Amino acid sequence: MVIAETLNASVQGLELVDPLLQNFQPLFAKVVLVFGGLFGLYIFILILNVYYQRQKVKILKDIRYDLDQLNAHHNVKNSHYNKKGVAKVWQKLSSLLKNKWWTRKK
Repeated sequence: MVIAETLNASVQGLELVDPLLQNFQPLFAKVVLVFGGLFGLYIFILILNVYYQRQKVKILKDIRYDLDQLNAHHNVKNSHYNKKGVAKVWQKLSSLLKNKWWTRKK
């Protein structure tokens, strides 16, 4: 009995709200389309951008590998052959001293 009364009350409540919902239905549909469409478009563009950026990174890595191989083939120093720490400082000092000795006027 109690369930039937609450069911009747909820049906009557829906009957009162139904005309309001029917009036606002086109507005709700447009709002959902605009926000859903913009958000969906944003997500689509974001995924597309990530895809193309990953392709660019892959191409740049391939180019760097090819350049390193060419440099190694032609005995040119590149980023993989950088000296670290003390060896770098020693090389710099020796090159400075060598330049001073060779450029010194007699």
